[in-house]
Amino acid sequence: GFAIATIIGSLAYCCVFVLLSVSSSHALIAGLVYGLLWEGAVTSILEGARFLSIRHYTMGIGAQLGDVSASDFDPTVAGGTALVLALIVIVVSTVMANRRLERTEVREPS
Repeated sequence: GFAIATIIGSLAYCCVFVLLSVSSSHALIAGLVYGLLWEGAVTSILEGARFLSIRHYTMGIGAQLGDVSASDFDPTVAGGTALVLALIVIVVSTVMANRRLERTEVREPS
């Protein structure tokens, strides 16, 4: 269960980071800010922000699919909700990155 959750979470992160890379010239900085500040600090402090965290989606999916008792592992986002939110992140970020790439003009070297 946790392996499947890891695959879904990795796909969601990849889609978001592809969107960041085609949208910004400073994608590395934006990715680090997202990973360190949002996923690490903000979601640890503010419990309500966990509904906007791919890490917590992955943990919710893993808890749903894995055979883990609630006393051992209690994710903030429930499994079904986490799966739906992760799929929304994957689809929306993929569509937005695709639209951005359609408008990108590639020039020939001079």
